[in-house]
Amino acid sequence: SEVGLELNWRAGPSRDNPAEDSHQHLQFEYSARSKKMLSPAHLKATQMIGRDYKISWVRRGRINSDTWAGADIPLDAANELYEVQVWDEDNNLQRRIQTPYSRLEYTMAMQQEDGITNGESVRVIVSQLNDTGEPGLPAQLTIHHT
Repeated sequence: SEVGLELNWRAGPSRDNPAEDSHQHLQFEYSARSKKMLSPAHLKATQMIGRDYKISWVRRGRINSDTWAGADIPLDAANELYEVQVWDEDNNLQRRIQTPYSRLEYTMAMQQEDGITNGESVRVIVSQLNDTGEPGLPAQLTIHHT
């Protein structure tokens, strides 16, 4: 696998020899981003009673997922599993939860446990996990408590 390796490329006009000055030497590290789970879509937080929030999102996929039939798309992993992180205003991780559902309730009791007070904002980051438990590309939003 070339993941993590620094790759060397030469790019330029196809009519010229790659050794000519018209070609540029480029280096980059291959990260296999195309193999990561996609970020969830339509991430939103809906305020419920008091300071309780319902956080929800829609799963996205890479394999056979371009359907207009309204049916759920196939999973890219053996199981559907997400990691939800809650970060405070000082960029401290306050909570990390794994859930098999595309929704989560972040209750006032949880917020108090996390030291979040009225008037503070929290950043919520959601990633779908692959079969080895690695998080995919993240989606994030900020909840502004009023």
